[in-house]
Amino acid sequence: MAKLSKSIDTRKRVSKILSTGVISEKDLNLLKSRLNRGLCEYDDLEPLFIDYIALSDDQTAKGVNWLRNLYKTPAGKIRKSNPFGAREISVLESEDVKIDLCGFYDAGRYGCHNYIPNYCVYGDNGPFEYVPYCNDHECYITA
Repeated sequence: MAKLSKSIDTRKRVSKILSTGVISEKDLNLLKSRLNRGLCEYDDLEPLFIDYIALSDDQTAKGVNWLRNLYKTPAGKIRKSNPFGAREISVLESEDVKIDLCGFYDAGRYGCHNYIPNYCVYGDNGPFEYVPYCNDHECYITA
């Protein structure tokens, strides 16, 4: 019964997020936690990914700073372990960078789920998608 009530609560939260058009860090972490614990199904979240949901302004700033820190030192030099290509760097160097949640990537193995948010980054020079899973500064990026 608890699983069903969490699923209903998740659907209500998704409809609230859709009405505001923005997802907060708290909501994102809650939805990810419920997915990973099996308290809701991916289908419950599917409406969020039809037209991607924007991150809140503070989450966007945090994400852009995190991504820029992956390829640039605080002194402004490009790191030797830079995971980005020229296209991704040009997008991140844009004046107005926007980040949307575009889904969850299941990085689990052997029947265990480990959902990780998948983001779309938009800038003046085009978009790119990324999954914020970095292993020794290797960030998984898709075109």
